[in-house]
Amino acid sequence: MSENKTNINNIYTKLQTAKKLLSEKNIKKSGKNSYSGFEYFELSDFLPSIIEIFADIGLFSKITFTDEMATLKIVNAENPAEVEEYTSPMRTLELKGANLIQALGGIQTYQRRYLYMAALDITESDMFDANSGKKEPEIKPESKTAKEYMQESRERDKQRRIDMGTDWESPISAAQARVLISDTKEAEVLKIAAEFGYDKMFSIKKKDYDTILKKITDAKLNKNAQPA
Repeated sequence: MSENKTNINNIYTKLQTAKKLLSEKNIKKSGKNSYSGFEYFELSDFLPSIIEIFADIGLFSKITFTDEMATLKIVNAENPAEVEEYTSPMRTLELKGANLIQALGGIQTYQRRYLYMAALDITESDMFDANSGKKEPEIKPESKTAKEYMQESRERDKQRRIDMGTDWESPISAAQARVLISDTKEAEVLKIAAEFGYDKMFSIKKKDYDTILKKITDAKLNKNAQPA
C-alpha cells in the first residue's frame, strides 16, 4: 500500500507532501506587531523552505499581478498540465512616507505572503479569538475640549475614507496614473494637470482625476477630428 502511494506523483499528492514537509521544518515567526502585541510569519520566514521543498518534489510556482487580482500558480513539473491556482483580490495600501511605487511593492509582498500561506496551509493564531474575552485595563479618560473631540472625529472620518478608497484629497493610484498616460504622452498630461495646479503626475489628487481624464479624452478627440 505504501509503495503505491509513493508512486502517485500528481499535483495533489505533491502539494500534500509539501505541506507535510513544511510543517516539519518548525518555522519561526520573525514579524512582530508592537501595537497589538502578536507575532506573525514574514515571507522570508517560509519562502526559502518552500523553494527547497518544491525543487525536491518537482513543483513550480509563479505569482502574477493585475489591477484586480493576485494569482499564485503551482505546476506539477513532471506533468505541466496539472496546475493549481490560488487568487486574492488586489487592494490599495497607503504607507506613511512611501511613494506609489513603494506602496505597490508593499501590496505585492503582502499578497505573495498570503497566497503561499493559503496554498501550503500555513497557520497563525487568530487575532480575534486571542483577544476576545480579555478584560482591558481600566483607564480613566482625560477630559478633552470640544475642539479636541472635533479634531479626533475628523481624523477618524479621514482614515475611514482612506480605508474605503474614497479619500479625495489623497494622490491618485498607480493604476489611475497608467490610465492617464495610456494613449497620451506624459508631457501632455502634465500640461493639462498644470491647469489644476499640479506639476507632477503623482501629486494629482483623486478629487481632480475625473475632470483631468475628461480633458485629456476631449483633447484626443479634437486632435483626431482635425483634418490631416
